[in-house]
Amino acid sequence: MSSTQGPGGGFVDFDVSCHPFVVEALVSGRLRHTSRADLVASVQPDPVAVARCASDLSRQEWTPGDPTDPRWLLREGTWARHLVGGCVARGELPDPVDLARLVSGMRSVRIRDAAWSLISPETALDQVAFWRALVRQVPDHYLPAPAILLGWAAWQAGDGALAWVAVDRCVGVDPHYALAEALGSILQRAVPPESWEPGFDWTIGLPSEGLL
Repeated sequence: MSSTQGPGGGFVDFDVSCHPFVVEALVSGRLRHTSRADLVASVQPDPVAVARCASDLSRQEWTPGDPTDPRWLLREGTWARHLVGGCVARGELPDPVDLARLVSGMRSVRIRDAAWSLISPETALDQVAFWRALVRQVPDHYLPAPAILLGWAAWQAGDGALAWVAVDRCVGVDPHYALAEALGSILQRAVPPESWEPGFDWTIGLPSEGLL
C-alpha cells in the first residue's frame, strides 16, 4: 500500500502491487524488487553514512549564499548541475565537501531544479543509482530534494514502484513538498514516462551568465 495527497489535503491509500507501472515493470524485467518491503529497505538511511554526512554538513568549508539573490542562485545552480552531471556520468558520488554543498543548496527549489533538469530517459538508470545513494546518507532535514529526484528518475526509468517509495520518503519529512504531490499525481494516473520532456530551462528569470 502507498499513498498520495488528495485534493482535500489528506492522504489517499493505493495498492501499488496492482498498479500498471508495477505490472509493466515486472513483465519487462525492469523491477528488481518484488515486494514493497524490499523497495522500502533499499532507500532506508544508512546510520553510519548519515552520521558522517551530518558531521560534514556541520563543518562546511564553503560559505552559503543568499537564496534570494538571483546571481547566487544562477552560480550555485550551474555548479550543482555540473557536479551532478559529472558524477552521474562517471558513476560516482561527490566528495564530502561537495556533497554537503549540494544537499544544502538543494533546499532551494531553484537549485534542486538545476539538478532535476538533467533527468532524462537516457540517464534515468544512472540517476536512480546516484540519488538512491544520496537518499541513504543525508539527514532528514536535507532529504526531500534528493528523495523526490530519486522518485522522478525512477519514474523515467519505468520503475513506478520505486518512485512511489521515494515519494513516501519525501512526504515523510515534508508532507507538503510540491514536487512530491505532482509526482504522486503522475503515478496515481499512470502517466507514461514518455510524456515528460526533459532538459527544461531552469534558469528562466535569472540573470544571464555574462552578467555574473
